[in-house]
Amino acid sequence: PGETTNLSGDWHFSFGDQSRMMQIPAGWISRGVVHDGPAVYSARFSADFKEDLLIAMPRALGAYELFWNGKLIGGAGSIDQNGNLLEGDSRLLAFQVRAEEVQPENEVRIKVRGMGAMGGLLGSAFAGPAKTAQTRIELRTLWGAVLVGFFFFAAVLHLIYFFFDRREAHYAFFAAVSVLMGVGALMRASWTHLIHPSPLFNLACVMVPLHLLPPALVGFLGHFFKVSGSRVPRAILILNLAALVPFAASLAGLMRPDSYARFLLPGALILPVVGFGYGGYIVIAAMRARKFGAGMM
Repeated sequence: PGETTNLSGDWHFSFGDQSRMMQIPAGWISRGVVHDGPAVYSARFSADFKEDLLIAMPRALGAYELFWNGKLIGGAGSIDQNGNLLEGDSRLLAFQVRAEEVQPENEVRIKVRGMGAMGGLLGSAFAGPAKTAQTRIELRTLWGAVLVGFFFFAAVLHLIYFFFDRREAHYAFFAAVSVLMGVGALMRASWTHLIHPSPLFNLACVMVPLHLLPPALVGFLGHFFKVSGSRVPRAILILNLAALVPFAASLAGLMRPDSYARFLLPGALILPVVGFGYGGYIVIAAMRARKFGAGMM
């Protein structure tokens, strides 16, 4: 009683004339579902309290409409009567249900329309008494602000260091790492929608840092530990930049986003893993050589 309930997990999932279980958070394609049309998540929610309830929704790949016991109570983006996507919206939003509409057993349905066949709900979701849930949302926002502030402060600080000592290139690389982490934190906190609410733009705020972070990290570690003579960092940078080309093509409309997600994204995601793996190799080699700072890294 009085606690929030985590809504992540398996939901009943209906699409076209088929149905199965689908996890939240997850994208449809990552779970083997290729569907270009609206889909409906549904689940039962038990409430052992009689007060206003707040539902904190995850972000959508596309748009959604939220129904509580058959009544539309909110949504993100816009879906027309034929189930077509009019406008996407990937913000983290919360919707209130009045106390008189909260029953011991309730049905929650989420109608989602993806971008082509690329759809789903990403991020944490929870529900509970309005005051308790609002406190949890505020704590999440506060933690997001701390992360964003920390990363961008670190970026500015190390750029200042680099300005006064240009020979220490690791300062510049660490500033780049901090900026990319800061962009990721902005997206996680759902603040990138203040720049543009498009789900594709917010997806770009994930994919671009994801592919640029490993080369920046490898550059920082290589210069910090004075590793020279290897062509691997340059190869990691070139391959990760190349992986962004088809993603940019999908954003520009030259390729369907769902085609990119189905056929190219799985391979593209291997590259950041390789980059982070090589960064780990540099650190382990530095630890074996007992170089300064290796243990902390």
